[in-house]
Amino acid sequence: MTASTIEPDDEIRYVLALRAQATGLDVRQWGERLMQSTISAPPQWLASILLGLWMVIPHAWAQEQGAPQLLVSMPVSTGLALPIACTAEQHCFVQNHVDHQAGPDYRDYRCGPLTYDGHSGTDIRIPNLAAMAASVPVLAAMAGRVKAVRDGMDDVNLRDIGYERIKGRDAGNTVLLEHAGGWVSQYAHMRKGSVAVRAGDVVAQGQQLGLVGLSGNTEFPHLHFEIRYNGKPVDPFTGHGLDGACGAAAAPLWDAAAGTALSYQPSGVINAGFAAQAPDLTQVMSGGGPAYTLPDADAPLLVFWVNTFGMRGGDVVDMRVLAPDGSALVEKRAAVPKNKADWLDYVGRRAHGAWPAGEYRGIYRVLRDGGEVLRVERSLRIR
Repeated sequence: MTASTIEPDDEIRYVLALRAQATGLDVRQWGERLMQSTISAPPQWLASILLGLWMVIPHAWAQEQGAPQLLVSMPVSTGLALPIACTAEQHCFVQNHVDHQAGPDYRDYRCGPLTYDGHSGTDIRIPNLAAMAASVPVLAAMAGRVKAVRDGMDDVNLRDIGYERIKGRDAGNTVLLEHAGGWVSQYAHMRKGSVAVRAGDVVAQGQQLGLVGLSGNTEFPHLHFEIRYNGKPVDPFTGHGLDGACGAAAAPLWDAAAGTALSYQPSGVINAGFAAQAPDLTQVMSGGGPAYTLPDADAPLLVFWVNTFGMRGGDVVDMRVLAPDGSALVEKRAAVPKNKADWLDYVGRRAHGAWPAGEYRGIYRVLRDGGEVLRVERSLRIR
C-alpha cells in the first residue's frame, strides 16, 4: 500500500525561509513562534508541514545561496522525538546501532561493537516477553503521512521458525512514514494486531503507531527504528549516512529528551536474578518461569544469573554469592571469549541440607582494560 508523498509548497517554503532570516531566528525557533502565535489550534496538516519545513528549509536556503548541499548535515536539529514510550520498570536500551564500518567488520558510531555488519537502523530493546506483553507503545518520531503498513505476522523468535518463514518480510509488522524534504522513517518488528494507523493517515509527532513486538527477522523483542534521507539510511546519533566513519564529528538528529534517554551505553544489564536451577537464554527472555522462580530453604540449587549486552572479548567477569554470614558461598572468575551482543552467565551451588535463613547477595562485576565497567548486585532472602 502506498500514499502520496508529503511535499510542502515551494512558495510557502521560500517565504518562511525569508521570514526566519529577517527575524534573526533559526528555522526551528521561528516555526515554534508561529505555532504559538495567533493560530491557537492549527490544523494537523499545518503542523505536519511546519515540522517538515524545519528539515527542508536549511537545504533550500543553502542552495539559493550557492552553498554545497550535503547529504544529511543540517544547521538545525530535525528534532526526532523518542520513538518508544517505555517506563523505568520496562527498561529500554539500544541493543544495536547503525554500522559505520565498510566491509565484513562492524563498528557503531562510537567505534564500539554495538551493531552488526550492514545494520542500517537503531534497535531499541525491551528486556523480555513479559515486558512486551505489558504493551510498550511505538511512537512517531516526527509528523508525517503513512506510506505503508503491514500487520498480522506472529510474534515469534526467528530461531524457532527459521528464516524461510519470514523471507521478504524481515521488518515484520511495520509502519513506514513519509516526511517533507525526502525523509522517511520506519518502525519495525511490532506486535501482531497492534498497528494503529493505515496508509494515507497523517500522524503527529508522538502519536502511537503500534506496540513493540517480536515479528519478522528478530530474536528478541525490540523496535527497529530507521530514518532515511533521499532513500539512504542516516544514523540519528550522528547525522551521517552509513559511509560516515565511526568517531567522526556528529550532528545528532534527536531532540534533547530522546538524546538523553538513548545515550550511549557500551555495556549493560538486561536481566539478573536468583533461580533454583541453571537458566538458559530462552527462559531468561520469557520474563517468567524457572529462571524467575526464587529458591526457598529446600531448593536443590541456588543460582545467581546475569544477562548482559555489549560484552567484549577479553572482558573479565567476576561473580560471587555471599551467604547470610558474609562468607563466599560460591565464586567464579572467567574471561569473555569474544564480543557478545547477548551474554548469559551464572554461578551456583548445590544444597547440602536446608539453606540457612537470611539474606544472600549476588555480586557481578565486569572488568575491562583494568577497570570496572559494570557492576550488578541482587539479593535473595530465605526464611
